Amino acid sequence: MAILAIAFLVICVIAAAKESKITGLYKTFGVYGRFTAYLSLFAPMGIGMFIASFFMDDIGAERWMFLAMGLFGCLICAFVYIKCPEFLKKKVIFALFASGFGLCIKLCVFFIASVWRLTGPAVVVSETGEELYVYRGEVYNGRGEHMGTANADRTAYISKN
Repeated sequence: MAILAIAFLVICVIAAAKESKITGLYKTFGVYGRFTAYLSLFAPMGIGMFIASFFMDDIGAERWMFLAMGLFGCLICAFVYIKCPEFLKKKVIFALFASGFGLCIKLCVFFIASVWRLTGPAVVVSETGEELYVYRGEVYNGRGEHMGTANADRTAYISKN
């Protein structure tokens, strides 16, 4: 199971790294852009969820929504295939999914970092160079020990000793 997780992470890194190059090629020829690549992922997700819904007891009414989502993604793939020049048609669907997946990975990394920056603890550096964390106006070290109280702008702290 760990091997599958590592393989998935490697695929994520490769897809994110190659996304701009792949999308740029097809964007140059007017075939698809990032938004279309993102929406094309509805095809495998929708069809996969539609098939999975037959094996899950708690999914019933949503089954047809999954099928509609999958068909919408298939329509996007068909339009992209039709728009594609002859010499690129051989790889266009794989490239479309690779672009969409790479874009998803980039979006996830961006939003996780943004949310962490907004909701994560503020960092204060002690006089010894140790990073300390501000939580609700109180300052703690990495081991969870209370070190003191942060000032108003959370750039320094008053030691409890």
